[in-house]
Amino acid sequence: MAEEVTAIAKAEGLEEEEREMQPEFEGLALENGMNRKEKRKALKKMKRKQIRKVVAMKEREEVEPWLNDPEEQKRINLMEHEEVKRSARERKEFEEREKAWLEAMEMQRKKKMEEEEEEEEEAQRRKALDKESRKQQEMTDGKV
Repeated sequence: MAEEVTAIAKAEGLEEEEREMQPEFEGLALENGMNRKEKRKALKKMKRKQIRKVVAMKEREEVEPWLNDPEEQKRINLMEHEEVKRSARERKEFEEREKAWLEAMEMQRKKKMEEEEEEEEEAQRRKALDKESRKQQEMTDGKV
């Protein structure tokens, strides 16, 4: 990628721009009192920045006519419309699944509550029967 950018920049004639930037850069370097290493580092940074600007400008120039094409606009609008439809359909399916799951959970909860109530009623019946049988047994034991 970096090699490609460098090749593009050199093909675009960045060397001329470098020469134009050099006096400006040297003036800044003298004012700031930079040493040679710092100057080189700053110059490289400026070159990279300029290369990125040129490459971005070229990319925009290549993409701009494509985006302004009426057929391309229609295709993009159609894709966006399809995406909206797909998103709505997926949301609806999710909501339906969630509703079904909630209903199933509610039915399970009700079923469990009914079972617990039945078990409780059965336990009360057993207690009542045990109590009654004990009374009868006590009565029979008392008579004998």
